[in-house]
Amino acid sequence: MRERKPNILLIIMDTARAKSMSLYGHRNRTTPNLERIAEEATVYRRCFTTAHWTTPSHASLFSGLYPSEHGSYGDTHMALNTQLALLPWVLKKHGYFTECISSNPFLSKKFNYDFGFDVTKNLVIRFDDMGAENVTRMVAGKKRTEQVIDLIRYAFKERRLEDIFKAVLNWLDNPDKALEDSVPLTLRARKKILKFLNSRRNDKTPWFLFVNFIQCHGKYNPPAPYRYKFAEKNLDIEKRIWKFNNLDYYAKKWTPSPDESEYMHALYEGEILFLDSVIGGIYDFLVRSGSLDNTLLIIASDHGEHFGEKGHFGHSFSIYNELFHIPLIVKYPYDINNSRENYRLCQINDIYATVLDVLNSSLPAPDSSLSLIGSSQRNYALLQGFHPRDSLTLMGLKRRNPHFDINDASFKKSKIALITDTLLKIIKYSDGGREIYDLNKDFYENHQLSDDNKEYEKFYKLLDRLSEESGWARIVSNFCF
Repeated sequence: MRERKPNILLIIMDTARAKSMSLYGHRNRTTPNLERIAEEATVYRRCFTTAHWTTPSHASLFSGLYPSEHGSYGDTHMALNTQLALLPWVLKKHGYFTECISSNPFLSKKFNYDFGFDVTKNLVIRFDDMGAENVTRMVAGKKRTEQVIDLIRYAFKERRLEDIFKAVLNWLDNPDKALEDSVPLTLRARKKILKFLNSRRNDKTPWFLFVNFIQCHGKYNPPAPYRYKFAEKNLDIEKRIWKFNNLDYYAKKWTPSPDESEYMHALYEGEILFLDSVIGGIYDFLVRSGSLDNTLLIIASDHGEHFGEKGHFGHSFSIYNELFHIPLIVKYPYDINNSRENYRLCQINDIYATVLDVLNSSLPAPDSSLSLIGSSQRNYALLQGFHPRDSLTLMGLKRRNPHFDINDASFKKSKIALITDTLLKIIKYSDGGREIYDLNKDFYENHQLSDDNKEYEKFYKLLDRLSEESGWARIVSNFCF
């Protein structure tokens, strides 16, 4: 008989794609610690996220729903819907102490990511309140002189100098600066995690700790000795790639050469290796403290990254598996599920139902979420991408290149994809175009199949039906390209 409910440690390796992990077959040894952990855990080989970037994928993680169902689908709709039975809130109802440690500016109070957590620690945003947020919004995108004038007017009219002070400090710790060097965030997060775990060693109240490490997100800037583990040092290339980011590529201000793309990927591999070492240390602490057997440990990613594959960089406009195939490693507590590898089709939103199943909860999971230890298995995975007409990303492209015509941007099309349990993948675009791939032979979609095969008609019809039933078609029709 179990004495208590298991503790839950959920770690998200932000922007870490399975394709670049040695645990998933990559040529370079990027994940020695995850491989060590996998010897005592279950590795899910066919796990996919629901969306290509942070906000919708995390909302799926916390709600068990697809983006079109939970509503956090685009960069104009980023806040969590707190009317849903979100995972932290559900765990509080089950008697858990809940804490969030986030290195991602989107996973903050501003977007309701404090909902259900007893403690929320965002390491990027120092003052996560509406006063500082209102000041930031008031001056965002304006020239420096206009910002100063607006701040003076606000100070005299509202007499809230504290808000201005907080906003200025937030600017000093701005997200772009954090992304230029995520190492301090990762080290601070590690310190807070170990402190949390140590403080809870003798606590009889079960705990849920959610962690987001943004280390692998661009710009790629791993520390020594990981930095040049997979590439020979070349400062000339580093200077060139440091000037630009992925939106500059789409704005046609920069096209990375093959050498630059390869070098960026090598730095990215160094990021994964560094983060792998940090997670390995956290795992070792759980082992030494005797906490591992009573802990449900989940390690996953929210989405991946492109390095020139199929004409894409970063994670803004693709629905291919470089972005959607993610790692998932689960160390179950007690005697639950001792398998080492699992090839079942699964998605990030299945973590929701799995946690409820481990807890033997009487609360139902949504139909979109299937427990990884349950008897029912997925017939399909559903991948979604939305590009709102008033997209902040497209506005960013225009700012980078005033001559850029967003009406000619083919990559702005919204898209939805179906992956069957036999690993057939069908992609549908909002303009009616479609692609089909056999992932058994071509997992990373390099060879498109002919779409006029009558055997595929039932899958086209299924995808059309799911587009309607999930709400994807309605949202695209009303708000998106």
